Amino acid sequence: MSQLTGNEAVDDAIKRTLAGEPLSRAESLTLAQQPVEPLTEGADIVRSRLAGEGVSVRGLGYVTRGICSQDCGFCAYSARHDADVEQHGVIEREKLREAAKRAERKGAERFNIVSTRRGADSELRTDEWEEVLGAIETIRAETDLDVDACLGFLQDHEAEKLAAEGVQHYVHMVETSPRYFEEITSTHTFEQRRETLETARAAGIDLISGIIVGMGETPTDRVDAALELREIGIDVFSLNILSPISGTPVADEIGLEPDITPDEILKTLAIVRFIHSEIRIDTNTARAPISREEFLESGGNSIQLGDMIHYGDYPVSEA
Repeated sequence: MSQLTGNEAVDDAIKRTLAGEPLSRAESLTLAQQPVEPLTEGADIVRSRLAGEGVSVRGLGYVTRGICSQDCGFCAYSARHDADVEQHGVIEREKLREAAKRAERKGAERFNIVSTRRGADSELRTDEWEEVLGAIETIRAETDLDVDACLGFLQDHEAEKLAAEGVQHYVHMVETSPRYFEEITSTHTFEQRRETLETARAAGIDLISGIIVGMGETPTDRVDAALELREIGIDVFSLNILSPISGTPVADEIGLEPDITPDEILKTLAIVRFIHSEIRIDTNTARAPISREEFLESGGNSIQLGDMIHYGDYPVSEA
């Protein structure tokens, strides 16, 4: 194993990572300065040795879409922005049940119930909370799907109730680094997002979290966000590439194309793999300027396709 990629910094990172030694911030930033080819090659070595070829499919079902009180500059569903996107209020559990069964027929093993609200707010929006709980119970009873949830900020009792209902993963993105977070959102803090992840973890729920790239952040921000998530201890890392939407502040600032090159996306993915060596990493390449093959050969092992997430080389039926 004296020479793996021929790049000294990358090869040293491979050896240390395979030996179970976490890379420091300085070492991670050094990787960000390396050429894309040896970096992605090295990340693929780490993935194949430590993270495997994960094969699974996850479907998505929105209990609400839009009408959010927060001002996240990248988000088309904020009530504070003027983006032209489809919105709807609370969806009945029967429709979520139907969506879950469709996902299962297409090969899904998991189903994620999503709300674009600020938080679960079970006391303020009792009807919505009851629809979520009812949908979880129905889907678990009538399908073989595992159920995940993405409902925004959680209180302790809400996390405990979701755990008791059998929710396996809680999905809650940190979006970016603590430094850049203040540039894109003023209505809540990075620490509040971290607290929700810790609340879900304390209730016994596994965590899916990650970042959005291409919204004006720096490579250092991407590294710092990945390191924060390593400290929290997540189970799945989600790397999302922004599709800027007209009417949002980020799109007004950077335009309607992601502020990141394909090589920068691949380098970010590779560095995330070195930092999170043993967990699943997913993305949505449908809107990204990289191919599915490039993603899977650069340290990733899960791809979201439309309303489905596709892990590994697994065919999804359209039937």
